[in-house]
Amino acid sequence: MISHARILLLFIVCCGQFSSVKAGFVTQTLVIIRGDEVKIHFDVELATTLVRRKEGLMGRTVLAPRDGMLFDFGVDRTIAMWMKGTAISLDMLFINAAGIVVYIRERSEPFSLERIESPIPAQYVLELNGGEISTYGLSIGDSVVLPLS
Repeated sequence: MISHARILLLFIVCCGQFSSVKAGFVTQTLVIIRGDEVKIHFDVELATTLVRRKEGLMGRTVLAPRDGMLFDFGVDRTIAMWMKGTAISLDMLFINAAGIVVYIRERSEPFSLERIESPIPAQYVLELNGGEISTYGLSIGDSVVLPLS
C-alpha cells in the first residue's frame, strides 16, 4: 500500500514536470474555422521571440490532443521549419497575416533535418500533433482566429 506521503511526493514531482513543459510560454486559445463553418479550438503556446521560435517543441516527448505551438514571424514571408531535436511527429499549418491557412505539411518526421517550407508566404506556423489535421478535417483555405490579433 502506498502511503499518503508517497502519493503527495509523486503528485508534486508530476506537477513540477508538467508545469516545466510549458514554462516561459504564454498559452492562449486559437480557433480554426473550417470551410463548413465548424469551429475547432486548440490551446497553443505562443512562440513570438527568436529564442522561443528556436526552442519550439524541441525536447518534448508528448503533446496533448488539441495542444500546439503557434510561431509568429511578424510579417508574411518565406518560412522554413525543421524537426531537429523534436521527438514527436507534428502537423504544420502555415497561416498568412489575414489568418488563412496557405500550406499544410502533415506528419513530419521526428529529428529530421529536412527543410519544411511553405511555397506561399506566411506569417505564422501552427504545430499540432501528427495526424490532427486529418482527425479534424483541416485544409488549405480554412480561417484561423489568431490569439495575437
